Amino acid sequence: MLSLSQALKVNSMLTNVNVSKNNIDDSGACHLSEALRVNRTLTNLDVCFNQIGGSGVAHLSEALKVNGTLASLDVGDNQIGDSGVAHLSEALKVNGTLASLDVGDNQIGDSGVAHLSETLKVNGTLTSLCLNFNNIGGSGACHLSEALKVNRTLTQLDVLFNQVGDSSEAHLSEALKVNRTLADLDNSGACHLTGFTLGHCICTFSKKLFPKNEER
Repeated sequence: MLSLSQALKVNSMLTNVNVSKNNIDDSGACHLSEALRVNRTLTNLDVCFNQIGGSGVAHLSEALKVNGTLASLDVGDNQIGDSGVAHLSEALKVNGTLASLDVGDNQIGDSGVAHLSETLKVNGTLTSLCLNFNNIGGSGACHLSEALKVNRTLTQLDVLFNQVGDSSEAHLSEALKVNRTLADLDNSGACHLTGFTLGHCICTFSKKLFPKNEER
């Protein structure tokens, strides 16, 4: 990663870098972070399926606070955990370019989602957020629901294969009643939603997308 990072510091042509499945650890993420601080052309960075933990993503988060070009970041299938997503959340409060973030399969639980939800209330650029294959439960889903009530930019949210249950149904449904931007919500898979719960959410979501149908 050191050689690539040094190249990215001076390269002014690359817009897309995919270094997934390269056994990148926290030190490698640190090197990439140094490059992100000064690089002014990179718009897409994919570091999924590596071995990046909380400290590694902390370095990436600090870089995001000053980077002004990156629009898409994929850190899925690493081990960033709640502490890592908390660092990313703080960065997204000040970052003004990132539109897509994938933190799927990263052992993220309710406390991590709570941090991210607070960020979604003030962030004005993120349009796509992937949180699939994590450990998000009812509490985390409630935090996300509160964020969706005020967020005005997110259009895609993926929370499939988590532990969201019926207790969060009312919160999610109420959020969908007032949210006017979310167009793609994926909570399929092992979310432990009953047929009634999922049906109620879909009904609420459909009424939001097709309000004229209610008048017929």
